[in-house]
Order: sequence, then structure tokens, then C-alpha cells
Amino acid sequence: MENTIPKDILRRIQLSRIASSMTGDRMASLIETLAYIILNYF
Repeated sequence: MENTIPKDILRRIQLSRIASSMTGDRMASLIETLAYIILNYF
């Protein structure tokens, strides 16, 4: 199985990161966490 993140999630990471930075969040967003899990566990 190839280690790739679905394109839909890749597009959402950038928007999620912008939203997190605007709210002052210093933690990873749920989308970023999902991408990490996909790459490391599947």
C-alpha cells in the first residue's frame, strides 16, 4: 500500500492551518492529526 494522503485532506490542511493560526491555536488541527495517522498507521 502506498503511503499517500487523500487529495481532499491535503486541500483542507492549508485552510485548517490558517484557521488555527487566526484563533491563536498552537496545537495541530484535527485535519493535520488525521493526515499524521493516515501516514503512520495505514
